[in-house]
Amino acid sequence: MTLMTLHASKGLEFPVVYLVAVEEGLLPHERSRQDAMQLEEERRLTFVGITRAQEELQLSMARYRDFRGKRAMTVPSHFLMEMPRDEMDLEAPIGNEYLVAEPAYIEPVLSRPSAAQPQRDVVATRLTTAAELANGGAPSPAIAPDEFHQGMLVRHPKHGLGRIVALSGAGEGRKATIDFASSAGRKKFALGSSPLRPVSGSDRPR
Repeated sequence: MTLMTLHASKGLEFPVVYLVAVEEGLLPHERSRQDAMQLEEERRLTFVGITRAQEELQLSMARYRDFRGKRAMTVPSHFLMEMPRDEMDLEAPIGNEYLVAEPAYIEPVLSRPSAAQPQRDVVATRLTTAAELANGGAPSPAIAPDEFHQGMLVRHPKHGLGRIVALSGAGEGRKATIDFASSAGRKKFALGSSPLRPVSGSDRPR
């Protein structure tokens, strides 16, 4: 699985594409809604993302989203209203379970229908970033423990992609707390002896 921005997806194609957070304020971004040229650029980028899909496309939005400590109901992007709804399937939750769900709960999903929808086997996936894809899929080489910083995107050979949320200590005794995108959740590592590697292109302090 490859995680990338809409800009980074230009020129690439994938069998299945997931375009998430198709919500007012995010896509299009709130800073673009009052500027016709920027709004058109956001619309063009949405088109770029949609056309990366070779076989299946899924567009999704959260019902609720936390922002600056407050939870609010989201508004579907008006870009969704511009799409051919009769050529897409709408999937929504059954009942009101989402009212007590975590913010990561996603709905609805719009997907291109296909003639047959065979059941897919669940397999383990490896999350890859666009920067790594451009680098042949290889993560960045090892760096000294003191060069890791909070917010850095890292990869663990077993747990996959994660982000550093806390650091303590210095030198070989420096430790990092990582939030992983996988089911591994949050884990703590001694950076001097861990297999963690920074992801190519991830932010570094300036």
